[in-house]
Amino acid sequence: MRFPTWINSKFLIQLLLLVVGMVLATSLGFKGACQQFFERKKPAQSAVKPAVNLLNNAYLQVKSNSPYTVVFFLSKECPMCKNYRPLIKNLNEQYGSTGLIDMLVLRTDADKKQDSSYFLPDEYAAGKAAVEIATYFGASVTPEVFVLDSSNNILYKGAIDNWSYETGKHSPAATEHYLKNVLSKIASGEKVSYSEQKAFGCYIE
Repeated sequence: MRFPTWINSKFLIQLLLLVVGMVLATSLGFKGACQQFFERKKPAQSAVKPAVNLLNNAYLQVKSNSPYTVVFFLSKECPMCKNYRPLIKNLNEQYGSTGLIDMLVLRTDADKKQDSSYFLPDEYAAGKAAVEIATYFGASVTPEVFVLDSSNNILYKGAIDNWSYETGKHSPAATEHYLKNVLSKIASGEKVSYSEQKAFGCYIE
């Protein structure tokens, strides 16, 4: 049996490829077949994310010599921060002298004057960069606190205690001491797992 001259090996190969393509499109669906083809072509993406340094970055250059660092977001203009001044000083005296924990303040107010008697000796006036630094950390209000380990992992973030239970509202006294409990575990050598508590206060803006 003789075939027309236009039916050659090249034509047969093209016809075979067309049939295979139709079979794939029928079994996988046209979209599925194309998707599988293009996914094979895409380079594999690394699942490893770059480390984030919360103490040394584009906005802030702070050196911590201790395994753990407590970062307070505070403002001289926030009435709630003024109420926490004695507690912060007490926590620094109790845990800051252990050699395990450094404590520092990031002030979000516009006053550039250093006043270590107000909060802590390690005090940084953020000024105009306050919003950027707060966004970088994930802070939204003052007072708000972060506890970091030496690898820049956040172990705790949020409220200092439960004295304030809603914006502009607070109890006569705190009954749950979130930050102190974390620091107590660190000081006693206990393992600290990540935790957070919503902070209420003056919005950082």
